[in-house]
Amino acid sequence: MVNHSHGGNIEAAVREFALSGSEIIDFSANINPLGYPPQLPEIIKSNIGRIIHYPDPKALALREKLGERFSLDPRTILVGNGSTELIYLMPRALKPKSAGLIVPTYSDYERALRQVETAIAFIGTKEEDDFTLNTLEFAPGTEMVFLGNPNNPTGTLLEKDFLLEVIHCNPGTIFVVDEAFIDFLPRPEEYSLIKEAVELANLVVLRSMTKFFALPGLRLGYLVSSSKIVESLEKYQEPWTINTLAQAAGEHIIFEDEYIRRSRDFISTEKDFFYQALAQIGPFYPFKPSVNFILVRMAEGRWWNKKSKIQGADQLRKVLIKEGFLIRDCSSFRGLDRRFFRLAVRTRQENRGIVSALRRIAHRSKYSSYNGPKHRTVC
Repeated sequence: MVNHSHGGNIEAAVREFALSGSEIIDFSANINPLGYPPQLPEIIKSNIGRIIHYPDPKALALREKLGERFSLDPRTILVGNGSTELIYLMPRALKPKSAGLIVPTYSDYERALRQVETAIAFIGTKEEDDFTLNTLEFAPGTEMVFLGNPNNPTGTLLEKDFLLEVIHCNPGTIFVVDEAFIDFLPRPEEYSLIKEAVELANLVVLRSMTKFFALPGLRLGYLVSSSKIVESLEKYQEPWTINTLAQAAGEHIIFEDEYIRRSRDFISTEKDFFYQALAQIGPFYPFKPSVNFILVRMAEGRWWNKKSKIQGADQLRKVLIKEGFLIRDCSSFRGLDRRFFRLAVRTRQENRGIVSALRRIAHRSKYSSYNGPKHRTVC
């Protein structure tokens, strides 16, 4: 069984290493480094009086605003307490007997399926192919497939036409395309299937507002599908999962066009800078990013320095946390091992800080040379 750990657990790091939260720069959670939209505190303040009442269990006002934003019928939208709630809701409601997972990918897909005892077939992708799906057909009888686009933790981004071809080639399979990070793309509409989801009988598109709008502590996500599927899912959703303040925030922030534009421009610039800087450090091999995080592979073999022995990302994490940087050890992802870790794209100063720390580690270490591919591309 794969370990279902997550990034962004600052409290656990504080306890483990006896640090204060203010001492840690969190590169383990893929959250917008610009922080939440500037209008959010006022939105929260102006709605605080509403918390003495129960929230709308169907979040109808938010669904209507999302429908307005994307020109969709609100009946094709379902809102959740983060997209992760919806990931667990779908197997519980739709009860697939068999499912396919393209690995490595977000571990909660597997956990959600196992909770309803779904038989899972794992479709492995190769490092030399940039962890890209290259098959059109799944095993007969596969009832559900979870697919991240862009995929976490690899950053793989699949072309829209290819995804539609896969969906059309497997009409008996419900495809759950997780677009949690798609808002970070400069032009997400070129890749998103949100418009197609309302027309296709076997497609569900997941979206997260947590990551792009920097709301991990508030929790907000939604899905888009046919009204028939949405109605089926809604019957199994617990009441009041989306609190009043989250609903109010969502109704406003999706129209913050200046914040959205500024965030996309910022990520586009910083991910390129961060990738190029990491690529210059001998024992670290970054995969070219599509959005706001970078998967990195460590060189083969053992590393030594005066203070510590580093044999994998788990030990690199312990070295870096002492310098104030928290990274995501990716050994818990099925299909990866302890050589892999993930870094969120943060501000220029913070990115330079961890690059300098990695350079110091590389400089004082001995490691075997890495003879992998000389370059990478992303779809």
